[in-house]
Amino acid sequence: MIGMKVPEKIMIVYAWGRRNAGDHALMLGALELLGSSVDLSDIIVVARHSADDPISPITDIKKRFPTVSVVAPPFDMAKRKGLAKIPQLIEAMAKALAALACPRLVVANAGDGGFWRALGSTRLILLNGGNLFFWHKVRRNLPRLIALAWPLLVARRMGFAYGMLPQTCGPFEGGIVPKWIGWLFAGARFVSFRDKDSLDRLTSLVHLAEKRSALLPDLAFFLSTKTENSNEKKVSFLPEHGNDFFCVCLRIDPLGDDVDKKMDDPERTERKIISIFPNAIEKFQAEHGTHCLIVVQVDHDHDVSQKLHDVLRQRGVSCSQVSLNDPYDFIELYRDACFLLSFRLHSMIFALGQATPVIGIWRKPLGTKIPSMMKDMNLAEYVMELDEAEDEKLLDCMKQVYQQRGPIQKCIREIVVQRKNAAISFFKGFLAAEDDNV
Repeated sequence: MIGMKVPEKIMIVYAWGRRNAGDHALMLGALELLGSSVDLSDIIVVARHSADDPISPITDIKKRFPTVSVVAPPFDMAKRKGLAKIPQLIEAMAKALAALACPRLVVANAGDGGFWRALGSTRLILLNGGNLFFWHKVRRNLPRLIALAWPLLVARRMGFAYGMLPQTCGPFEGGIVPKWIGWLFAGARFVSFRDKDSLDRLTSLVHLAEKRSALLPDLAFFLSTKTENSNEKKVSFLPEHGNDFFCVCLRIDPLGDDVDKKMDDPERTERKIISIFPNAIEKFQAEHGTHCLIVVQVDHDHDVSQKLHDVLRQRGVSCSQVSLNDPYDFIELYRDACFLLSFRLHSMIFALGQATPVIGIWRKPLGTKIPSMMKDMNLAEYVMELDEAEDEKLLDCMKQVYQQRGPIQKCIREIVVQRKNAAISFFKGFLAAEDDNV
């Protein structure tokens, strides 16, 4: 590239932020996974939030992986409301269009540090994993999709490679936007998916037979307890009475703030939870004596978690509640639990990564990422859709998981090891091939 050093770095976009431990775990897991194939000093992470944002992951990533370079986003990507959005959108659009029109000129004239200077030393862009690309009646947000895809569009303009870390894709409901998403995936050097349903949806948009594609586990499966402070931290919120305990993790918020309540009403979801869970938990504890620990993964879930806690305590159920935000704390907690009952995908993954049995509860407006993952893990019998759930059905599932947790743990452990090894082999092979092409 004229006016630039020989590109040598791998750039990962974006580190999503620390509001949700699941989102943050994707970047931490990506670094642990890629660290088995490349020197972490060759990796650049682009944060979704600037360093002055309270939920920015920059400080935490640098602390855990000190040799990784972490840079702020190319433009202001903080969530704003009302009129405050207008200047933010104008600035972002101007910078984005300028970069797409003359990317080499923008990079060549960039100052020291920051995204643009980092781009000049990049040979490969990796889009972080997650539930990023979908287009259906519950949520159609084109600006969001463009913002997510923008670094890949720049890569295409500059003529260097990009790839997709494990994604959940779809559903897609007609129109030109899904075709554009298919075009974006078709231009990738490799694509990877968190579940087979996502792979099938994408192949309905674009032919991937000749592309390097793979079905790989979610990046959060690669979190270990070896990073600083994680394996020495005492988990102080465990029950003091020494009994077995199981965990419950709730979710009532929709796919995004822009989702109409007609499509997904948090109040309706809360009513359904409170009508089912207390009965099942009370009866289960009466039979098995296990303590119930309610785990809050995201602040939005605090109120419904507190309500369930209060109802259970009023019934004399032994229960407690804790809020966590560090992915490694979830791992420490769930490792010792008898099982986890969860609405949240990444709490399920934190548990499954430690071979802890899981009962997954999913909601149709959020898509099928939970049942799809559980099916791929050979655990489809331990998942149910909320609208189809009843207290006796949930109770039976809790009993089954508790009584058969030994064989279930063995099955989980074997599948997790197999899928993680496949992912490590995939990336080692891909990155070795890329090195040969440099």
